[in-house]
Amino acid sequence: MPAALQEQLEALLQKIEKMRSAFYPPDWRYDPLYLVAQELRQIIRQLEGS
Repeated sequence: MPAALQEQLEALLQKIEKMRSAFYPPDWRYDPLYLVAQELRQIIRQLEGS
């Protein structure tokens, strides 16, 4: 995968984490954005491994 794709995914993850911090208290795990962030982290890890 291109490095640019990984950079875009990391930027998207940062935006989601910023939104979560504005909407939910720290350590909150019961929102849909948490699940999206987890999936993005997994995709980024897979890209790093390939």
